[in-house]
Amino acid sequence: MNPFDKNKSSLDYFFRSECTCCGYPAGWYGETVVCDQHGAGIKECCTNCGQCGWHYGGELHAMFRDSGPPIFQAGRRRRPAVLSPDLFEGPLG
Repeated sequence: MNPFDKNKSSLDYFFRSECTCCGYPAGWYGETVVCDQHGAGIKECCTNCGQCGWHYGGELHAMFRDSGPPIFQAGRRRRPAVLSPDLFEGPLG
């Protein structure tokens, strides 16, 4: 899957993140990893420039330990209400 082919509707915005290159919202595209050095991680792509990178830490460690990785849902714009709403805001438009 070429990360630069991503568009807003093919990403999942379960996690709030901003691109470290341009500051636009980044979305998760379903790939997860657990590594010895960093722990649980998700791969996200920017909705503007296409830059992709791994996001580690935060609540991911507890989430992976307690219930496993979240289920990818392309086009999801918001976190489920049962999770911390203050940790996510979907992209504008």
